[in-house]
Amino acid sequence: MTFLDIAQFQNSRHDWRESLENTGTFWQRNQQLLAPVQCGATFIPEAYNLENGPTRALAALDFIINTLGMRTLRFGMRWNTLQPKKDIFEFEVYRPLLQYCFDNGVSITLAAGPIKSPGWPEQFVPDWVLSELSSIPAKNTVIEVNSELSHRAHAWISRLTLYISREFSLSELTNITTIQIENELANPFGKWCWVMSDEFALSIVDTIDLYLPGRKILYNSAGRFNLRQLTTLILKHKNPRRCILGLDYYYTNDSTIKHPFHQYFNGNTIGLPWHAMIAQTQLISQKYGFALEVTEAQMEPWGRSQAPGNSIQSLQYIILQSRRFLQICDPWKLYIGLWGIDRFANIFLDGTQTSQHIMMKNTIAQINGLCVDQPNLQ
Repeated sequence: MTFLDIAQFQNSRHDWRESLENTGTFWQRNQQLLAPVQCGATFIPEAYNLENGPTRALAALDFIINTLGMRTLRFGMRWNTLQPKKDIFEFEVYRPLLQYCFDNGVSITLAAGPIKSPGWPEQFVPDWVLSELSSIPAKNTVIEVNSELSHRAHAWISRLTLYISREFSLSELTNITTIQIENELANPFGKWCWVMSDEFALSIVDTIDLYLPGRKILYNSAGRFNLRQLTTLILKHKNPRRCILGLDYYYTNDSTIKHPFHQYFNGNTIGLPWHAMIAQTQLISQKYGFALEVTEAQMEPWGRSQAPGNSIQSLQYIILQSRRFLQICDPWKLYIGLWGIDRFANIFLDGTQTSQHIMMKNTIAQINGLCVDQPNLQ
C-alpha cells in the first residue's frame, strides 16, 4: 500500500502552477526564496568523447562554470575508465578537467565510487576485476565489508586517493571539499543492482581519510525511498555534522507520464509506510546537525517524458520543489545539483539550443548571481 504525503502533494500543486509563470514574473515572485540557493551539477567527463581528448569536455566546463555560474560540481570518476586493464592506470584522462576546476576555484564533490559512480549503468567495476573474483556477486547482493569485492574496492580507492593527494598541491586539494561514498548506495539500481552495507560505507570513509582527510561525506537517496536508511547510516558516524544527506529528485519518467497529473505523484509525494517523510528528515537533520542538499534535480528527459532539460517550466518546477527540501537549512547549505548538465552543455556546444534552452540557461545563471538579460519569450 502506498501513502500520500499530503503536505508535499499540496506543495507540488502550488509549485506547478507557479512554474507556469513567465520567467520575469517567476523571478520577481520567488527572488527572495531563491536568493540563498546555489545551482551546481554533476559533471560526467565520459559524456564528452574523451577518446578524442579533453577539448570538448574543457569547453563544456567553461560553459558550466563561466556561463551558468556554477561554483560547485560533483565530479564523477569511474574505476573502469581509470583502470581499463590490470596494468594500466589512466589518470591523465581526468587530470586537465580536474585542474581546470581547481584553477577556477570550483568546489568539488569527488564521486569516485569506488563501485557505484554517477551515470548508467551505475556500477563501474572493471571487467578484469570481476573476472578475477572467485564469483561475481549476484544481482541485488548487499556488498559486505569483508567480501572479496569489498577488499578489491578498498585497495582501489586507497590507490586513487593516494595518487590524487600526491599529484596536486595542498591549496588545490582544498577545492575537494566533499567525498561521495558510492552513488545511491542503498538503491538497487543499474546493471548489477548492488547495494552497500553500512559497515562497508563507513570503512570506505576510513580508507579515504588516510589520504584526503576531513572532507564532508555525501550520501544520496533515490527520492524518499532511502532517506531513513541513510539517516541511520549518518548517525553511525562519530560526527554526523560531517555528513551531507542528498536527495535525488525526479518528478517524471517514462512510466508515470501516461498518468494524469503525473507531476504531482512522484518520489517526494508518494511512498511506502516505511519511507521517511521530507519533514521528518528535515527535523532529524536539524537535531543532529548534518546538512541537506538536492544532489540530483531532474533536468534530463526520461523516455517519453521530454520536458526535463528542454522546458523552462520544468526547470522552474524542479527548482521550487528542490528548494522545499532545503527549507530549514542554513543559507550556505542551500545547494541544488542539476542532473543532465552534460546533455545541456552539449546542446549549446552543438549550437542546437532552442528559446526554451536559452531561458533555462539564463535562469540558472541568474540564480547563481550572474547578471543576465532574461528575455520574456513565453
